[in-house]
Amino acid sequence: MNVDYPGLRRLFSAGERTTTEAVARAAREGEVVLLALRADPGLAPWLEAPARRQLVIDATLEQALAVAAEVLQGAPVVLLKGTAAGRLVYPDSALRFRRDLDLLVADLRDVRARLLRIGFVDRVDPARAAAGPASVRAWPMAWRAPFGEVELDLHQRVLAYPWCELGPAALLAHAIPATPLPITDPLDTLVHTAVHLVDSGLRQPLKAWVDVHRLAAVVDARALCERARAYRAHTATWAVLDVCQRWFGTTLALPPPVHAAALRFLLGGMGAHPHRRLLAHGRARDVARLLLADDVSARARYLLSRLV
Repeated sequence: MNVDYPGLRRLFSAGERTTTEAVARAAREGEVVLLALRADPGLAPWLEAPARRQLVIDATLEQALAVAAEVLQGAPVVLLKGTAAGRLVYPDSALRFRRDLDLLVADLRDVRARLLRIGFVDRVDPARAAAGPASVRAWPMAWRAPFGEVELDLHQRVLAYPWCELGPAALLAHAIPATPLPITDPLDTLVHTAVHLVDSGLRQPLKAWVDVHRLAAVVDARALCERARAYRAHTATWAVLDVCQRWFGTTLALPPPVHAAALRFLLGGMGAHPHRRLLAHGRARDVARLLLADDVSARARYLLSRLV
C-alpha cells in the first residue's frame, strides 16, 4: 500500500498495525477522506461511500454560499475557517471537508435580515433567540436545499478566548477577494486555526492539522510571527507548528517562547498522536492555557474567567 499523504502513516502509536483498513478508518475519523483517496486509490473499497457523501455536502454548501452571496455583495463580511483554507491551499476546495459555513460579519442584524429575505431561516434555541442576535458570538442560520439543510453561522466575534486578541476588525481589514465572497488571508487563517486547535486540547480532526501544514507552506515566518504577536497568539501558534514539525515535517518555524520545554511536555513529546496527548485532559489544558497566554495580563484575564 502506498499512502504518501503527509501524516497518514504516522497516525498510530508504536505497536498498532497500519493496515489499509486502519488508514481508511483514520481518514474517515480525521475527515480527510477525499485527500486519502487521492493519495491512494486503493482505499476506494473503504472510502467510496463517505467520499460521495462529502461531495454532496460540499456541493450543497457551495450552492447555499452562492445564494447568500447574491445579497451580500459589497457588505463587510469574510468567510472563515474551513471555507477559507479550502480556497487558499487546496487544489480543489471540496478536498477540505466542511459541515457548515462560517461568516464573519460587521453588522449581524443587517446580514441576517438580508438572508431572511431570500429564504434562510434562524436555527437558534429559544433562550438565545430571546436575547437577540447582538448577545451571541455566532448566530446560526440554515438554508434548505434539494439534498438537505445546511447551516451558516454568522459570527460577530471571532473567538471567546480571553488570552487572545484575534478580533473581527483586523480579519475584515486583512480579507482578500475571492469567489463568491472574501476570505481571511493565509496569515489570519493559520493563526485562527492554531488558536482553535490549542483551546480544544488539540482534539480537532486531522483536517485542521492538514490546514496548518498546508498554510505554513505559503506564508512567511517573519510575517506570521508579527501577525501572531499582534493577536497575542504567538505561543499558541508556535505550539501547533511545533507539533506539525514533528508529525508532518512542516518546515516553518517561529521563535520558541521561554517556556517551550514545559509546553512540549504538555504537548506529549515525540511519537504520540495529537489526539492522545496530555493536553487533551482537563487539568493539563488549564495549565497549558496559562502557558499559551503571551503576556501577564492575558494570564490574569484567563484566571479571572475560570474563577467566574
